[in-house]
Amino acid sequence: MSQAQLAQKLASKLAKDSIDPTTITRLERGSRPITVVELVALAEIFGLPTESLIPKTRIVEQHL
Repeated sequence: MSQAQLAQKLASKLAKDSIDPTTITRLERGSRPITVVELVALAEIFGLPTESLIPKTRIVEQHL
């Protein structure tokens, strides 16, 4: 799936007119924080459990 296609699917899930594909680039690189709503929407798009998209770090594991 291209970044443009993913941006379209994410926009649809979030009921937005559009999302710029560069937003996907920034999310992938970690240069833009992701919102909880975006995380849940992306998990749904990819058919994954939400927690599988959360990196395993000591701080995250302490809160789960």
